[in-house]
Amino acid sequence: MNAPKVVPTPQVVIGVDVSAAELVCASRPAQASLRRRYANSKGGVAALLGAVERMPGPVHVVCEATGHHHVRLQEALWEADVPCAVVQPRRLAHYAKVVAQRNKTDALDAALLADFGAKQHPPVSAPMPAPQRTLTQLGSARRAMVQTRTRLKNQLGALRRLPRPEATCLREFTRMLASVERSIARLDAERSRVTEEHFATEMALLSSITGIGTQTASALVGYCGDLSGFASPRKLVAFIGTNPRRDTSGTSLAVDRGITKQGNAHLRTLFYMGALTARKHNAACRALYERLIARGKTKKQALVAVASKLARQAWAVLHYREPYVDGLGLSP
Repeated sequence: MNAPKVVPTPQVVIGVDVSAAELVCASRPAQASLRRRYANSKGGVAALLGAVERMPGPVHVVCEATGHHHVRLQEALWEADVPCAVVQPRRLAHYAKVVAQRNKTDALDAALLADFGAKQHPPVSAPMPAPQRTLTQLGSARRAMVQTRTRLKNQLGALRRLPRPEATCLREFTRMLASVERSIARLDAERSRVTEEHFATEMALLSSITGIGTQTASALVGYCGDLSGFASPRKLVAFIGTNPRRDTSGTSLAVDRGITKQGNAHLRTLFYMGALTARKHNAACRALYERLIARGKTKKQALVAVASKLARQAWAVLHYREPYVDGLGLSP
């Protein structure tokens, strides 16, 4: 898929509130060719595109990120070279407070999206490439399977602790657990195939960093590709959500609020878990961890800083296309 070469100043902004069943639309200024509601299906999206094509001047569509429900619309607009911005729910919720919106309905949300697009001019959002989409779906399915495996193990363990466990129950739980284990193995095998076919170089570079394993590396390239969309390591840290948050106001307020947690929660968890290894075996991360502990930071604060350090290292190896050299640049 090719990105629109130039995004002209829109004459019409369409806000689309997306749900599983339908697309609720509003436009600024109002357009007679635009219906209020369309089915969230192939035919409904085609009808919405037909209405967009009949509108005068450039059109910009704004919708809210809703899991996977917005993907069909986003990809169809991208194919038709119609600029589409996908706005994160948190950002839209803050905007609703700014304009003092008191009620929340699908129609009001669509109008809010149209107003937001007309005034804030959010950037165009490119759909996720197919290999990355495959990796994210495999990762999501694997996490669900791992959670199921944990529940089954807990249930099986509790059953075995009974004085007289029912043999049928033991057999069925054991059978389900074995089935889940096989499913996880198949998902891992498919993930390995996809990464080797599409991201072999990126996986090798990321794996050169102590603290970034297969799970973290595959999730990172799944969500972010080769990181070419991040102009600096700070932007990647912000995307993960491990950047610090601080509130200051004159001389009366100066408070550290922890981290923003406004990024990708799954990646944040993976990098935090990787920091547990990196603080011991990654020379630069170990030096950072020990320095922060010596300054009086808590272990958790130091680990979060190490997680951010890992993200910066990941950005560097993919940006410069060179493997990580542990300890390079550190004083002997």
